[in-house]
Amino acid sequence: MNPKPHRGLAVSSGIPILLTCSFLFGGTQQVGSARRIGVSEQATPATIIQYVRDRFEVPDAVKVDAEPVHPSPFPRLYETVVTVDDGRQKRASNVFISKDALCFVVGDVLALNGATNAEIMRCVRDAAKLPPTAEITVGTFASTAYPGFLKSTVTVRDGTKVQIGEVFITLDRRVGILGLVLPFRRDFVERLIDLKDQPSAGSGHARVTIVEYADLECPGCAAFQKFLETEFLPKYGEKVRIVFKEFPLSFHPW
Repeated sequence: MNPKPHRGLAVSSGIPILLTCSFLFGGTQQVGSARRIGVSEQATPATIIQYVRDRFEVPDAVKVDAEPVHPSPFPRLYETVVTVDDGRQKRASNVFISKDALCFVVGDVLALNGATNAEIMRCVRDAAKLPPTAEITVGTFASTAYPGFLKSTVTVRDGTKVQIGEVFITLDRRVGILGLVLPFRRDFVERLIDLKDQPSAGSGHARVTIVEYADLECPGCAAFQKFLETEFLPKYGEKVRIVFKEFPLSFHPW
């Protein structure tokens, strides 16, 4: 029997989201806290709603609701339903929070049960509704900054059409994610942003630091860089520092 994927939040994962210059995050936990805080306390409905609004740039006119998180059928993941209503269409989607509340998961979640690459390819074909003529290749899985998750690329070839995406799996290969794994908890986000020896502009003593994530082949990134150099920095001068971090997109050749 083919595992049934769970559909994630119906939002774009394209360039506008990836160009966000600062991470937007959810609930916080003080490092070294004497009491262990559960996922339901860190990922409250209000926190999830604000995260969705900020991370996916949902306008204030659009209503967003979220149910309390609860254990999902997938190990290490809690589940909630996020409803987005723009007044014309109301859509309810399953999204997931990792058990440690470090990660926010969007996309198709697949029950792999210790699957091989062949099983992963079959699940990807079913989840993406690919035609029989499509050839699927899964690359080598590598470690990520997200505890408990490995990541690889999925290449789909159908005639002259080629698409490249990302797939995540848990270390035990029981769960696959065809979509996005995003940082959620504040202290985890802060650990991910390593500014040591990164190229920067502006004063090292500025009270405000902006971290820019960009792809050197991305035209949107190039336009934003021009804005920073010709308008933003001249206006704010020594008040702000901008740190550049490379964020290569998987569909670019280098």
